[in-house]
Order: sequence, then C-alpha cells, then structure tokens
Amino acid sequence: MRRLVLEFDVDDIARFLGEDVKKVDSMEAVSILKEGPDEVVMILKARLNDPANKPGTLHFNVGEKIQVLDQSIDGTYTLFWKGKPINRRKSFWKGGGYLTTPYEIRNGKLKVTCLGNAKEVKSFLKFVEGTGVRFKVDLLTDARFSLDSPLHDLTEKQRRILTTAFNLGYYDIPRKTSSDELASRLGITNQAFVMHRRKAEKRLLSQIIAES
Repeated sequence: MRRLVLEFDVDDIARFLGEDVKKVDSMEAVSILKEGPDEVVMILKARLNDPANKPGTLHFNVGEKIQVLDQSIDGTYTLFWKGKPINRRKSFWKGGGYLTTPYEIRNGKLKVTCLGNAKEVKSFLKFVEGTGVRFKVDLLTDARFSLDSPLHDLTEKQRRILTTAFNLGYYDIPRKTSSDELASRLGITNQAFVMHRRKAEKRLLSQIIAES
C-alpha cells in the first residue's frame, strides 16, 4: 500500500471547503470513523482563532453535524463531526483508496493523507489536480505498519480488503455496503473478497484469543 500526504494553504482550500475554514487555528483528526462518497465521520480536536466563535456555527458546505464532546481550559474542543461530501468529492472514491490520518490544520496549512495502492493513490492525486486548488506533495511512500499493530501480520491484500471494508461501513449495523460492492471496488471477485476477508479476520481473532 502507498501513503500520500498533500499540503494546502488554508486560504486556497477555503474556496473548496468554505470560508469558515479560515476561522480554525488548529485542527487534528484523532480518528476517521468512516469516509465514503455519501458520508464522512471523524473525531476532531480543534481550536478556533476567535474564542467568540463556537464550533456549531462553522459550516464547510457539506451539510455537516458538529457535536462538542469536550472543551479543555486552553480552548481546545473535542468534536464529533459528520458530513456529506459535496458532489465534486464523490469522484475521488470512484478510484478507490481512503482518507486517513494525519488530516490536520496547523500554521495556516491543511494536510490531507490518502492510503491505497499505487493506482488508487494516482486516482486521488488526479482528482485533487482537477479541483484547481494549489498543493504540494509532502510525502509519498510505502505505507508501513508497526510491529505492534495487528495489521502487521496480515498480507498486503488482506490489509487492503479489511481496511477498505471497515472504512466503507461493511462492519456497521446496518451495513453501509455489500461484499459485491466492495469486490467491484477492489477489482476482485466476490468469492475472492470473502475468502481474503475471512482469512484476515481469522488471523486477527487468533491473535486476540491467544493473548487473552
């Protein structure tokens, strides 16, 4: 798998995400719970430029829902954020791949990370180029998983199938996508998808049970 990190000026990305993005002093996606062509769900930590501004008053043109989970003394908010991507972003997911961390705003810069195979990363890069927003490639490298990560012991194909299924809501209740849809997206047969998914799940469960 490949990891691509792009950097944007917040002033440039504002015409794509909305002017309210300029009100954010810093932001970090702690966890991307779900992302796809119809819905994105994240846990964020954010600070605003003006203490008078409140997270619930911000709008990024994606029909979002923002819920404040916590606020620290220094003015940092922990937020539950759910939104529907604007139509222009739907073309990204047609090529596969998905967003991951780091996804953050610091010092007037927005960093966005895409994880996928070489073809999927290329598709994401082509999509971004098509928006006309200026950017620079901050990092393009093989994705590596730490020795402590359960994903480290999976094959690359198993990791790709399992992470794609998770990010697109296959394990949600109710399911947001089917095995047929995921197989088509991954360019494999449904039978191959089910076989690799089950092998990955068995390997992970074996680790968990062995350590319990």
